[in-house]
Amino acid sequence: MSETIIYLRRGRLVMLAVGSLVFVAAGFFLVTHPELQGVWEARIAGAIGIVLSMVAFFYFLSRLLHPRPALILRDDGIVDEASGVAAGFIPWSEIASVHVATIQKQKALCFVLYHPEGLLSQQSAAKRFLMQANMSLVGAPMTVPMDGLTMPGDQLLVEVEARLSQSTGRAQ
Repeated sequence: MSETIIYLRRGRLVMLAVGSLVFVAAGFFLVTHPELQGVWEARIAGAIGIVLSMVAFFYFLSRLLHPRPALILRDDGIVDEASGVAAGFIPWSEIASVHVATIQKQKALCFVLYHPEGLLSQQSAAKRFLMQANMSLVGAPMTVPMDGLTMPGDQLLVEVEARLSQSTGRAQ
């Protein structure tokens, strides 16, 4: 098999970038609105909202201006760069199973690993925390959001299962 390269949909990235700017505006409103001047909680929430939303905006903008693959399915494994909690390269031999989970009405392809502690030990503290949260929610440290990819989710699942089955010699 050859490589299968999958990108994030540009329309989805534009929508997320615009949404981030809406949250920046809401945060700005909380910080500057005269009726909220004495409410320090609103001002702190607004300031935090501005910072986090600007970080998200610049992330989505960089993905728009410098497109790079979200997923690469290779003969030896999968390269995950689909989100801010991307796992990087995972060999097929480390993947125990895959399944689809729905998280807040969005489908995610979940990769259950034989030795998740190996992946977790390579991550920053923040990324490790988020991957551990994924494990608690869906039983897998590596999740790939399926809705924003150029390949339809059902087709992605079939492709991943076929490559996993082929590389490990087991049926899914």
